[in-house]
Amino acid sequence: MIELKTVKGVNYIVEAGDRRSAILKLIENGFSLEGAILYDINLEGVDLKGVNLSEVDFRDCVFKGTNFNGANCSNTNFEGTNLHSANFSNANLEGAIFKGTNLVGVNFNGAILKGANLGNAILYGADCSNANFEGAILKGADFDSANLEGANFKGANLEGAILYGANCNNTNFEGANLHGVNFNNACLKGANFDSACWPLSCQALHAKVDDKLRIQLLYHAAKPTGDIEDKELKDLLESELFKKVINKFHMIPKYCGKV
Repeated sequence: MIELKTVKGVNYIVEAGDRRSAILKLIENGFSLEGAILYDINLEGVDLKGVNLSEVDFRDCVFKGTNFNGANCSNTNFEGTNLHSANFSNANLEGAIFKGTNLVGVNFNGAILKGANLGNAILYGADCSNANFEGAILKGADFDSANLEGANFKGANLEGAILYGANCNNTNFEGANLHGVNFNNACLKGANFDSACWPLSCQALHAKVDDKLRIQLLYHAAKPTGDIEDKELKDLLESELFKKVINKFHMIPKYCGKV
């Protein structure tokens, strides 16, 4: 007999040979695992599609290739787990914890990760297209070569994150903390950086940007006041062609005036 405890005050006594078998038996019979305490269990390759796993403590478990498609994993703790190639497409992961987690090749397509904590998680080659990371904690996360197309990082903390070679086309970084982010070789066509901090470091010099972002950066370089001592710089900033270009900035006339 296997005992499975929950933080909800509900404990299960299951006739099974091990905890993995006990969990699968409960799921098959329609029992809720909400708030279950399930440390250090190997659930590699298990089908958890659509299952309610809200507030479950999965610390140090193994989920390589596990299917969480459409599952409710809100406020679930995955800290220190191995989720290599797991499928979280369209799952609810709001408030979930993935600190230091192996998320290499994971599928977050269309998933909700609002307020989730992915600090120092490894997401190399992950598919995060159209995922919602609004307000998420992503400090030091490694998105090297990941697909972030159409993802929403509004207000997220990406300080020190690695987005080297990532697909960030049409990605929303509005109001995000991008201090120290590595954007080199990342594709940023159509990305939104309104009210965000563009990293002025060597880690963004080789980013692949579009005209919209170039004009936005030029506008913010030219708009501040102060004496211009370099004659060539002054001639450039005061030229009609330069003004014509930067006054194409998309926030004019709604929020910012022309130069």
